[in-house]
Amino acid sequence: MSSNEFFKPDPELRALLRSHDARPSLPQRFEENVWRRIGIGEATHPSLSHWVSDWISNAIRQPAFAGALSVLLVLGGLAVGLLHGERESKRTHVALGARYLQAVDPYLATDR
Repeated sequence: MSSNEFFKPDPELRALLRSHDARPSLPQRFEENVWRRIGIGEATHPSLSHWVSDWISNAIRQPAFAGALSVLLVLGGLAVGLLHGERESKRTHVALGARYLQAVDPYLATDR
């Protein structure tokens, strides 16, 4: 079966498609409402978050600020990593101490 058998021209369908008007009508005063909404958008003041994000995006383009921010982020990551590592070290030390005491005295209660 060839692909041309599925696409046979249909004169009635062509006439119907040609007679159809595909242009949608716009609502009344559409253009006026669009310009009014644009004017409202330009008249409103940007929010604080918008102002801060604009300031950061402009400041980060300066090499000195970008370098300082990178150093701060690296130092902050190191500080958080050290605190987390210290906490885990203490937890491991306590757990190993409890295991040692239980190995020495199996009847010792470990629910402290």
